Amino acid sequence: MHPAANPPSGKYSTEINFMHFEKTHLMYMVLTIFFVFFSSLGMASAWESPAPMPKQDHQIMNDSYKVSGFTRASSVSKAIIVAGGGGTFDDTLWESTQMCANYAYRALLYRGYLKENIYYLSSDTSIDADDNGQPDDVDETATYQNLSDAINIWARRSDNPAHDLMIYMTGHGGNRILQIGSDEVIEARELDSWLDDLQKTMTGRLIFIYDASKSGTFLCKSNDDTGCSEPLMSPPEGKERIVITSASDESAYFMPMGRLPGGLSFSFQFWSGFYYGSELDDAFFFAKDMMEDFQTALLDANGNGIGNDYDDRKLADGIVPGKVRTDEDDPVGLTEPFTDYILDISKAIIVAGGGPYPGNNLWEDTMLCTNYAYDILIERGYSKENICYLSSDKDTDADGNGLSDDVYGDATYENLFQAINTWVKTPDAPVYELLIYITDHGGDGTFRLNPTETLKVEELDKWLDDLQETMPGRLIFIYDACQSGTFLCKTYDSNGRSPECLEPRMRPPEGKERIVITSASDESAYFMPMGKGAGGLSFSFQFWSHIDYGAKLDEAFFFAKDMMGDFQTALLDADGNGIGNEHNDMKLAESITIGKKYKVASDIPVIENVSETQTLQGESDATLWAGPVTDADGISEVWGVITPPGHSAGSADTPVLELPTVKLLDTDDDGIYEGAYEHFNMKGTYTVNIYAADTKDTSSLPKQTQIVQTRAKGADINGNGETDLGDAIMALKVITGISNSVPPLSEDSMALIDVNGDKKIGMEEAIYILRNLAASEPPDK
Repeated sequence: MHPAANPPSGKYSTEINFMHFEKTHLMYMVLTIFFVFFSSLGMASAWESPAPMPKQDHQIMNDSYKVSGFTRASSVSKAIIVAGGGGTFDDTLWESTQMCANYAYRALLYRGYLKENIYYLSSDTSIDADDNGQPDDVDETATYQNLSDAINIWARRSDNPAHDLMIYMTGHGGNRILQIGSDEVIEARELDSWLDDLQKTMTGRLIFIYDASKSGTFLCKSNDDTGCSEPLMSPPEGKERIVITSASDESAYFMPMGRLPGGLSFSFQFWSGFYYGSELDDAFFFAKDMMEDFQTALLDANGNGIGNDYDDRKLADGIVPGKVRTDEDDPVGLTEPFTDYILDISKAIIVAGGGPYPGNNLWEDTMLCTNYAYDILIERGYSKENICYLSSDKDTDADGNGLSDDVYGDATYENLFQAINTWVKTPDAPVYELLIYITDHGGDGTFRLNPTETLKVEELDKWLDDLQETMPGRLIFIYDACQSGTFLCKTYDSNGRSPECLEPRMRPPEGKERIVITSASDESAYFMPMGKGAGGLSFSFQFWSHIDYGAKLDEAFFFAKDMMGDFQTALLDADGNGIGNEHNDMKLAESITIGKKYKVASDIPVIENVSETQTLQGESDATLWAGPVTDADGISEVWGVITPPGHSAGSADTPVLELPTVKLLDTDDDGIYEGAYEHFNMKGTYTVNIYAADTKDTSSLPKQTQIVQTRAKGADINGNGETDLGDAIMALKVITGISNSVPPLSEDSMALIDVNGDKKIGMEEAIYILRNLAASEPPDK
């Protein structure tokens, strides 16, 4: 970075600025006291309207003011607001994004901007941001084209051209990108080009404010020993542009403040200062200081691509867009000291069942998921003392602190009984709310604790009933295993239009709240490799990864449910009637959070398109593609999971650990990922779910395509040139271990025999042969 120049004496002296800055802080702190007091009485404004609109009419011509001498220049000031993202159920940041964008809109109106001079882009076009009773604030949905039109057409309209323009964007960011809609992005270079063209005809100043993760990457493309060698947002010669970003090359935080989602964010703190008449630089530095423990905000006013130089503050000093207001009889909370708290009366029990016994192929997946859950609970504010982790691996270091101090004891019947009936009720730390998460092998109403002990749902339900008789708060139970859904109900009556549970298995005592989540119904649960390793593509891992990003309980459930929807059906029962996923269940579970309710402005990867359905005429290979694929944190891998025709998970109590996969690569850096798979040998339809993961192992929702094979090449195992009953018999002998006498096979021959791509002869091959022999058309034709 460039060294700061020595400040001259007079107006820009360090002492004067410091004193002015401290006075501003003092004013904000006084207002904070008012806000916290009124919020505690339930009198704070709803989040939709954190700043009350003035009663008098402020539809005036906008004026630019300079505090130094209060020189006034009559002009037209315009503003563009972009609430980025799509407002989709998996966008955990949307509530904060919308609140901050609405607040910016209200602050601009309060400062005298005309309604027709504010262009508001948001996916929610029905909002009433100014509380006038009409949904007349959002001009268009947030799309790439609408943003282009706003800057390139609306801002420079000949009948009302902008003298000054302020642009505020917030939502999901990335390396020199902003996500506009659910699957569109704008790059810094492109935005800069639009602004350059605009400023060549615009006479006044342009202020650009961007709050998102990695927003600071908009300032500079590359650095050298002297500073920024390639600024990204410098204005045309002789023009004035001020660029403000909420963060550098890092995450941006949106945390709750009182009743306001995202109230403790750069955006809300900045617009609060703006609302109360602060100069631009004072509002910036206040918001910057408020968030400095989490992120580093940047201000570049000289276009050199380096933020927070002395010259930057000098150039930004005294700027007050809109109309200066001096009335301070409207105390609205601007700050609330953020306490790194967690309800010290909330506890959690984690059980890694099964254990590393011979034949437990699920153990690696189990440990990945339970360690991940433990680590996330710690991150979300649970203390070690309030998490009882039961596992056979007492040497695990789940939180990465270098110590084996996480596991409380072995996963045994007695230890779980003591955890629920004694540890949770410890007199010196009684529980208010409890979360229980268990995973490994399951069965019909059972959970395998270890090789010799199994827990029945009736026993667990009794323990929880006894606990909840004395526990005042909520109990959340999460179970990921085969047949986990059988914990909800023992007997159904399906005579009506919808099933009715006659014997609910996990209903809480009267007047108590219990939410039961199971990863599957009466079926197999899938634990497939992804990113970090075994079990990454599972309900558990996807659920906890979304909790990690600040999702509410129902949001995390639905994300994980949709991720695994082609393999299993996750269930949520919140009313205790034994039927999952009903409307009442969703209503009762909404807005529940686990731990601290912070949100980071990171996002999940987005796959815009995938290859269309392909039909094969006997050839066994096909190329798959996906793209563009985007994410704020960068893409680490893209892959497809292939479900062969007629695939069966087998027994409902057997977990599925692997399906054929294909890796997709972006070899030319164009955002399109491609990969070829060479084993589409079976006749029928292959379903391919394509996923993407970012550098933080957060997965996209799957995009699906299909491969239809019309002329299978067959599975000639005995080498007689035909696919016949002899091949089926030989496959069954190999499976049962009766015989290993398979003729030597070349790699090409194995490719033809191996119908599911696992490079071995197994049940899939036998089923395929028998099914085709039973069909009217021979499999080789």
